[in-house]
Amino acid sequence: MKSKLPIIIKREYLNIVKKTSFIVITLLGPIILASIFVIPIYISHINEAQISVGVIDETGFIYKGLETNALARYTLLYLPVDSAKKLLDEDKYDAILYIPISFINSPQTPRIWSKNAINQSVINNIESVLKSELEKHRLALYGINNQILEQINADVKVNNYTYKGGVEKVASSTVATILGFVMALIIYFFVFMYGSMVLRSVMEEKLNRIVEIIISSVKSIHLMIGKVIAVLLVGLTQFVTWILLTVLIIFGVQQAFPQLFKYTEPEIVNIQTKGLTQSEAQQIANAAKLQESPSNNALLALANINIPLYLLLFLFYFIFGYLIYATLFAAIGAAVDNQDDTNQFMLPITIPLILAIICLQPIFNNPTGGVSIFFSLFPFTSPVIMIGLIPFNPPLWLIITSMAILVLTFILSAYISSKIYRIGILTYGKKPSYKELWNWLKKY
Repeated sequence: MKSKLPIIIKREYLNIVKKTSFIVITLLGPIILASIFVIPIYISHINEAQISVGVIDETGFIYKGLETNALARYTLLYLPVDSAKKLLDEDKYDAILYIPISFINSPQTPRIWSKNAINQSVINNIESVLKSELEKHRLALYGINNQILEQINADVKVNNYTYKGGVEKVASSTVATILGFVMALIIYFFVFMYGSMVLRSVMEEKLNRIVEIIISSVKSIHLMIGKVIAVLLVGLTQFVTWILLTVLIIFGVQQAFPQLFKYTEPEIVNIQTKGLTQSEAQQIANAAKLQESPSNNALLALANINIPLYLLLFLFYFIFGYLIYATLFAAIGAAVDNQDDTNQFMLPITIPLILAIICLQPIFNNPTGGVSIFFSLFPFTSPVIMIGLIPFNPPLWLIITSMAILVLTFILSAYISSKIYRIGILTYGKKPSYKELWNWLKKY
C-alpha cells in the first residue's frame, strides 16, 4: 500500500502556511530583524547633533582643553553665572558649564546647566578634559614636565590570534561571545516555538475528535511524523524567507540612506618613535592604525569565521534539536486532554533548554572546560550550547560526537514518542500520569 505520509505532510504544511497569522509573522519578522541592525545606526546618527556650550572658567586655564568636536562647540563667556544661565532661556546656548576657582582643590565642584537632558557622551568628554587639565596643573606645581609623563604613559593592548597548522588568524572573544549568544538564542526560540506548534496541533485534533477519522485511514506513527516534518518545513520556509527579506531590507536602507552607513576614517595616533629605526617606527604606526578602530579587529575576527559551515551546522542543530523536542511534544499533546495536564509534562522536558540559556555565559568564559563539553554532548542542551561554541573553534571530535549523539537521541525519542502517541491519541477522560505513560511504553 502506498504510504500516505507525503499526503499528511502536505496537508499539515498547507494548513499552517495558509493561515493569516503565519503570513503576517513571516512578513513582520524581517522588518523586526532589519530594525535591530538599522535603528541603532539611525539613532547613533541623529544623536550626533552638535550642541553649543557656554563656559565660565574661573581658573583661567581649564578652558583651553575644551576643544570643539562633533559632540559640542565650546565658547568662553565673561559673564556672571546668573547672567550666563539666562542665555539658556534665550536659546543662545544648549548648556552652560561653570568651572569655579575651587575646582583646583575640589574636583567635584564644576556644574553644568541645560534646558534639556545632555548626551552622556558630552558629559564624559567634559569630565575627561577637566581631569586631564587638572592633572597637568598639579604636575606643573610639582615641577614635572607633562611631555615626559606622556612619553612614559603607555596604553597596553593584547591582540588575540588563533594559531593552527601554521595558520595565524585574528580572533576576538567579544565577537565570538556575541555571535554565539545570538545564534544560541535563535536556536532556543525556534526549537521551542515550532515544537509547541506541533503540540498545539496534536491537541487541537484530539479535542475536536478529528483524529479519530484520520487515524482510521493512516497509521498513528505516520500521522505523528507527518506533523513533525510538516512543521519543520514551515520553520525552514519561514527562516529562509526571514533571512532573504532581512538582507534585502538592510541593503535597500543602505542604498537609500548611504550617509547612515558611511565609514569614518580613524584619527591619527601620536606614536613615540625615539630610538627606533624607520622600519620599526613604520611597523608600530601600522599596528597602531589597526588598533585605533575597535571595529577593525572585530570585522577581521568575523571574517575569519567560516560562515557557510556555520550556517550548515546551524541548520543541522536546529533540525535535529527541533525533531527531538517536537516528537516529545507530540507525545505530550496526544497523552493529555487539557492545558493544565500539559504543563506537568512540559516542564521536565523544557528545563534542559532553559538551563542551556542560563549556562551560556559561564560556558563562554571557559569554552574548553568539562562543563562545556558535557553540555555540548548532552542531546537536550547540545543544540543551544554547541551552536554557541562554534565561533570559539571547538575541536572536530567534539562536533562530530555531539552530532552523532543528537541523531541517535532523535531516533530514540521518535520511537518512545510513537508508542505514547499510538495509545494516547485515542484516550479520553483519563488524567495521565508518569506511571501510566510507562505502562503504555511497556505495552507495545
